[in-house]
Amino acid sequence: MRVDFCQGLDIRFITIKQAKILNELKYWKGIARFAWDSIKDENEIKKGIDILIKNGMRSKVMFYVLIGYDSTPEEDLYRVNYLKSLKMDPFVIPYNREDGYQKRFARWVNRKAIFYKIEWEEYAR
Repeated sequence: MRVDFCQGLDIRFITIKQAKILNELKYWKGIARFAWDSIKDENEIKKGIDILIKNGMRSKVMFYVLIGYDSTPEEDLYRVNYLKSLKMDPFVIPYNREDGYQKRFARWVNRKAIFYKIEWEEYAR
């Protein structure tokens, strides 16, 4: 049986035992989903990612990334580039879909053919 945690798991509280269990699951579309809603949680998120990696997470990992709620554009870019550097797939959720920056940034990140070929600075021009 395949599982799908479509709303994103909270990686801030993951344990080694949980990481091992998550690694054994078969995911729908092969994707394990987590969330990174706030830059303030950076240390806990990185700790959770480290636990996943050290315990052999084999599935593709995707993170919902909330932008525009309590983050700056620089912090948004940092989070998506950090995940990209780890071969984890960010998916941006704009807090305010009417905001021009949030709309453009989400379009850039969520269209993977663009995201993996063009840097934000070039796309934003």
